[in-house]
Order: sequence, then C-alpha cells, then structure tokens
Amino acid sequence: MLQAYGMSDEQARAYTQNPVDNLEPLATAKIPILCVIGDRHDHIVPIEENALKVEERYKTLGGEIEVIRKPNGGHRPHSLPDPAPIVDFVVKHA
Repeated sequence: MLQAYGMSDEQARAYTQNPVDNLEPLATAKIPILCVIGDRHDHIVPIEENALKVEERYKTLGGEIEVIRKPNGGHRPHSLPDPAPIVDFVVKHA
C-alpha cells in the first residue's frame, strides 16, 4: 500500500492526517461512532491497526463508540445479515 501512495515506512508513521489522529473534535462534539467489523483476521484492513485502535483512542478521549463484530466475518460484506443493530444505533443517536 505504501508503494501506491509513494511513501516510505518512516513517512507513513509521521503522517498526522489519519482519522485516528483527528478524533478529538468528534469526541468533544459528542458525535457517536459505529464500526461494523468482522472478527476474522482481515488482510485488507487489519482490525488491530484500524477499528480497534480507533475504538481505544475514542474512548480515551471520552467519545461514545460502538463496535459490532460480525462472527466469522472478514472485510466484506460491509453490513450485517440483519441490519437492525445499525438502524437502532442511528435511531438512538438521531
């Protein structure tokens, strides 16, 4: 992926415009976040490096975040077989 963006490992680590680095304004504004992730190892977007890092950081900042784990799910499909928990989250925070 770094090659696609023309970045070195060092440049990628120093980059400060990733979403995980810019969560404070959202937490301060009390904007809730919902993440739907698969619980299988995801080679496309590893959850340990992405959603779980966002979850930890957002909670540290005092933000509300809900992470729904899809049993045996990978990166795709992006929803749930029953989208009711997603709808419930949106309705609760509307």
